Amino acid sequence: MKTRNFILLIVLLFANTVSFSQDCPRYKENREKIEAEKVAFITDKLDLTVKEAQDFWPIYNEYQKKREEVFIEKRKLHKNLTKNLETLSDKEIIEALNKINELKLKEVNLEKEYIDKYLKVLPPKKVITLHKAEMEFKRTLLHKLKEGKK
Repeated sequence: MKTRNFILLIVLLFANTVSFSQDCPRYKENREKIEAEKVAFITDKLDLTVKEAQDFWPIYNEYQKKREEVFIEKRKLHKNLTKNLETLSDKEIIEALNKINELKLKEVNLEKEYIDKYLKVLPPKKVITLHKAEMEFKRTLLHKLKEGKK
């Protein structure tokens, strides 16, 4: 158990804090708490060694930052399309749809690129476990949020 606590401490030290565009301190605090819980959850599920954690977390954080940038850009395009649908020309709508598809492709390419990077520092079983752990964390988080609203 001491090793797990040590690994978690190292992970938290190496984990980059995601920059948040929200100015609300409560939002930022909640987001940071969720990110810390995610780090602990993934570390536990992957059963990372100290060396694996040191190598993995910088790569994972870089991927998350790039993925979030693509998500934000895609969300802006969707929002602009729905907000201005009546005033946009067909050409502008087609351009936006093409850009959204380019961003989806960028997401897939990012995932492939980072799977290759993960495989350089983790065994294949841990890489596939990562995907499973991320999905499980999302389900757990959604369940907590749902229970909190009741």
